[in-house]
Formats: sequence, C-alpha cells, structure tokens
Amino acid sequence: MIKCNKCHVEKEEKNFPKRYSPRSGYETTCNECKNIKRRENYKKNPEKYLAKSKEWFLKNRARKKVKIFKSEEHKFKSIARGVVNNAIRLGKIKKGLNCQFCNIMEDLEAHHSDYSKPLEIVWLCVKCHRSLHKSLNRRGKNASCRI
Repeated sequence: MIKCNKCHVEKEEKNFPKRYSPRSGYETTCNECKNIKRRENYKKNPEKYLAKSKEWFLKNRARKKVKIFKSEEHKFKSIARGVVNNAIRLGKIKKGLNCQFCNIMEDLEAHHSDYSKPLEIVWLCVKCHRSLHKSLNRRGKNASCRI
C-alpha cells in the first residue's frame, strides 16, 4: 500500500504509475489525482495541448498509414477479410443464412479456401470453421482446402 501525496489516501500499488527512480518503484501521486491535475491544466491552456497533438500527428502521420503484417500469408488473409467485409457492406454479396456443413443458422464466418480469390467463400458456423482449420493444420501448413 502506498499513500498518495495529494489526496493522502492509502491505495494499492496498481493505482500508481510505475517509476523507477523512487525506492518503491511507483510515483507518489495516484492515477486519479494525476488525471484531475491533467484536466485542470487542459482547461487552463487547451491551445498548448491541441498544438502538441497536431505536432505529434504531423510528425507521425506516415507511421500511422503503414500497416505491418506478421507474414506474407497474414497480409493475404487480412486483405481477403477486408474485401469480404466491404463486399457485404456494399451489398455485392450477402452473408450466408446457415452453415454449409451442419445447417446451424447462427454465428457464421466466411472461410476462404484460397486467399488469392477473396470472394470465393464458404459460410461456416464457428464450431465447423475451427474444426476445419484444425484438420487442415494436422495435414500440414500447405494443405489445400477444397470444399
């Protein structure tokens, strides 16, 4: 337990920001008091904070636009998901009514057998989709799925 220097209330360590210079490893002012102080400072001088925010945005704009993928395969999967979601939103394709394996009509997901053809999908329930991927993983990473 640490006592806050502002409100003088003893609180658990999780209520204090970490800091490596004091002996305890935590700051002496609790998160709640720090937030109150930040709000007061913002109300006194909002232009300063807006200018800092704008400066950060202009400096980091390029970094925000670049999407980092774990692997080439992950990139194709992400693009395929986006294409399907946009097609549904624009009305080009309709979401399936039932699972094509077990005919359940809830929690359907789009399954791609080939990510290079993003609109060739099969609608599966969560349970069937997971079991299909488990069987594909058992067969090997490069196993193809033709449904």
